[in-house]
Amino acid sequence: MNQKYQYKYKELLTKYVLVELYFLKLKNKTGYYSLKGIIAKLGDSQKTTASEINEIGKYLEALGQVKVEFTFGDAFISITPAGIVQIEEELETDPAFADTVLEKLRLVSGLSRVADESSEDSLDEWSEDSITKAKAPILALLNETQGRVKAKFGDSAKDMVDDLEILKMELGKDNPEVEVLAIKLASAERMSLLKSYIPQLRELLNL
Repeated sequence: MNQKYQYKYKELLTKYVLVELYFLKLKNKTGYYSLKGIIAKLGDSQKTTASEINEIGKYLEALGQVKVEFTFGDAFISITPAGIVQIEEELETDPAFADTVLEKLRLVSGLSRVADESSEDSLDEWSEDSITKAKAPILALLNETQGRVKAKFGDSAKDMVDDLEILKMELGKDNPEVEVLAIKLASAERMSLLKSYIPQLRELLNL
């Protein structure tokens, strides 16, 4: 996707997200919903990274159109009065605005299908265990990496294993220190065996 279409795609994607939140609001669903889940409704061909999720959440929050709770790899969003007004103005100008956004998204990104309304009830809603769920794939990757290091190097890899353990302990806290995670990832990145795992960990941690 060239730069022109990439910009258009992101613009349309943010409009689509706001439309989805607006119709949830009309159905008296007023909680915070998974941004990742909303975008996933577009189909399996839609691949959105954690950093893109974060970017979209921050952008809509900066416009005052949503309130956001960020987690690792996702953002839970709720539409604001300003967001409602924005969509209602769009619908007043073009009653088929929601369909227009989806059709343009399909043309720009090659989506295979439109959003699946039947998946609405399965959207993750913000709860106390949302962060725990978001941490699960990160901890799984850290455990896998630890296992590979121990199997290949045994006791001689103590420093690497300890650094990975610190990452796991920090993630286990209710409010992990992002600075600690970033420092330990930078340290791990200098170790050749761990280097291949770092991009995926950075993506999951949004660092």
